Amino acid sequence: MIGLEGDRLQTHRLQFEKSLIPDREAVQLLMTPERQRTFAAWLGRRSTRAPWPNDFEATIGAALRATLARKRFAGDPAYPHIHPLRGILAGVDQTDVHLLLPYDETAVASEAARVFADDLLKFTRARLAKETEKARARAESGQEVRAFRLVALRPVRLDQLTLRAMLAAPPLNLEHFTYTATGIVGVEPHAELEQ
Repeated sequence: MIGLEGDRLQTHRLQFEKSLIPDREAVQLLMTPERQRTFAAWLGRRSTRAPWPNDFEATIGAALRATLARKRFAGDPAYPHIHPLRGILAGVDQTDVHLLLPYDETAVASEAARVFADDLLKFTRARLAKETEKARARAESGQEVRAFRLVALRPVRLDQLTLRAMLAAPPLNLEHFTYTATGIVGVEPHAELEQ
């Protein structure tokens, strides 16, 4: 999935000692195969995230997440068949952004994928200035937030996405399944039990 802004599995992470876990059969919380597939894909990507620059994530990433949260995209029949966007930074200062939109050609017509990509490009470009301004306002003293330019967003059929293209254009992981320290609620494990 490109972004799962509206499909969060939970809002907080709860930590507690293993000795408090009840001794009974586990219950599957991810009931639908689609949610199971999405969660499994996220688990696979957790330790292999592409190292995108912080200012890129705070501007382009934020603009894409905000755009994909719009009903126009979340309700699109093509959305479930779109795979993570892939990106290339170009130009002298690495601020020209070229994106690939991989899609399953067996489930989505090329025209539908093109319309999805064109609209995503248009709305993300419109949102980018606002996200850049917000990122600059939040930036620490001396921290640069570059002015990225979204040059292109091209749909690519999965059967035409080559390994060379995948290596040149790493994926953008736009979902919010990673937690910060402020997302932890509950009893922390005892330090002596963590050794």
